Formats: sequence, C-alpha cells, structure tokens
Amino acid sequence: MSHSSWPSDPPPPHPQQPWPGNYPAPQAPVPWRPQLPTPADERPDPTRALGQQQPASVHIDAFAAPKNHTPLLVTIAALVALALVIVGGIVINAQPRPAPTVSATPTRVSSPDNLPGLPFTSPDGRVSGRWEVLSSRWDSEGVTVQVRVHAVDGTVTYSFMAFANQGATVHDPVPGSSRPELGTGQIAEGDTAIGYLYFEVPREDMTLILATGAGRQMSALVVKA
Repeated sequence: MSHSSWPSDPPPPHPQQPWPGNYPAPQAPVPWRPQLPTPADERPDPTRALGQQQPASVHIDAFAAPKNHTPLLVTIAALVALALVIVGGIVINAQPRPAPTVSATPTRVSSPDNLPGLPFTSPDGRVSGRWEVLSSRWDSEGVTVQVRVHAVDGTVTYSFMAFANQGATVHDPVPGSSRPELGTGQIAEGDTAIGYLYFEVPREDMTLILATGAGRQMSALVVKA
C-alpha cells in the first residue's frame, strides 16, 4: 500500500529575497565622523596580556635621594651661638669694671748723695740704695704708708711686707685707696720710686720690711702706731 507524500512547502519566490512581509525595518543613515587617534595611555600594550591591569605610573621624584637637612641645622646652631656671644658680651660690658691700679713711676734724682733715708744693700752686694717712710695714716682696718725708694748702684727690684711688733704674723700689702700704689717693681740706677702701701694690721707699732723682688730682706723700718 503506497502512501501519498505530503506536498512540500512551496519554494520562496526568489532564493535571495525574504518572504513577503518579513522585510527589515529601514535604518537611519549613520553620519560620517573622522576617526580620532587613540591616546597613548589607552592604546593596548603589546607586552601585556589581555585583561591585565595597567601598572600605576611612577614619577622620577620617587627615585630621588632624601633631602639632607644637616646644612639647615648647622646654620641654625651657628646663629644661636652668635646670639649667645652677643648677649654675653653685652652682659659683660654692662658689669662695673674695677678701677685700674696706678703704679708708682720712677723718677731720676740729679744728686743722690744728698737723699735722706736709710741705706740698704741687696743680699748679693750688687745693688744698693736708700729708702724712707714719708708718712703713715691709720684707720679702723689698718695703716696707709707712703714710701720712697732710691737706687744708688745697679737696678733695684723691690717688694714689701710687714708684721706687728707684738705678733709674728707677716702681712703683705693689699689694695688701698691712695694712689699711686708702690707694691712691687724695679727702678734703674739713679731713679727714685714714691708710692703708697696699705696693710690690714691692728693699730700698734709695726715693722715695715724692704725686700728684693724675690722676697729676700734688704732693710727694715718701724712705723709708729
């Protein structure tokens, strides 16, 4: 028994055309735009795999050496030191200064043979001269003595000391109020030195000693209380 085959669908009117009623909707024409160059940072990197994130940009300053602040610190320290020196100088200059000590100035005598006073000779016999106490003035603390020393032969170096006749303590002269102070020094042959000495001793008879610059005794005179 044979079956009749069903008739197949009729072929389309034309193999290259769509069926009637299935035509696509017409599309609006796309305006022409010039193609702009792609920015360098958006271009694909041929050395990087697709989808790999682009590395963060690195600035050249990141590789610079750290700044050295040592010169600035040295400059600040120098300015501070200079300020301290200036302030210290102002403070020092503002402080009262002690009055300068005036020493006796030797004078030359034309006729030493007529000089008064007690003769003296150095321990080695090379130097000789004459000396005397011209005046003395006592106060509540001690005594001021005016002395004259003359060099007859050689250069005389001199110093002074004293002690109370009732004691054994030796006293050196201290700064006093009378000028010029005699203290220690030297005078050339033919010269004379006149000046003042002050001793802090109790008021009683005192022995005044004339010594060399090295402290060796040459002569002594009594100063009355």
